[in-house]
Amino acid sequence: MPISDAITDVITDVITDAIGTGGEPPINLYPNFQWAGGYPPTNHTFAFNDIAGRMNDNGDGTFDFESNFNEDAGRNTIQWDLSTAVLEPGKRYRMSYTVEKLNATNYGAALFINNAIGIDIHSQSLNAIGLGTKEIFMEFTPVNGYTATIRIGCGTTAVNSAWLLYSDPSIFEV
Repeated sequence: MPISDAITDVITDVITDAIGTGGEPPINLYPNFQWAGGYPPTNHTFAFNDIAGRMNDNGDGTFDFESNFNEDAGRNTIQWDLSTAVLEPGKRYRMSYTVEKLNATNYGAALFINNAIGIDIHSQSLNAIGLGTKEIFMEFTPVNGYTATIRIGCGTTAVNSAWLLYSDPSIFEV
């Protein structure tokens, strides 16, 4: 599934800035950013799995997570522990996903951060409201002993019937 032109422009700008200053392209620090390894992907578990979900093969070694393609009321979420990402305490990071909302159901928390310890959150956009594609993200600084459960999918906080397609999981130093 193609990503929006605006998101492509942002990714291009980040890479161009890094190369233009003589640096290397940024490294995606998201564990298993390809989402390989099945359903749920390696390093991820189900938080809730009482409605349909699947991993879609993009044909290039990466996968997208499609949650609730039958548009049922329920919960279908995957989660992972932020402490599995190798991050340097005191540095600022941006964790993001591209999410496409494919039906008109009202929906809020497309990204849910649970049990956060040792994380200073600077900014965030967690909701997928209205049809279309957007970036959901959290900019944060970890401190020693950081952890949080990161949850995405339909029903991150309560039963819902949103049909969502997630792609491009990333964590970059900012």
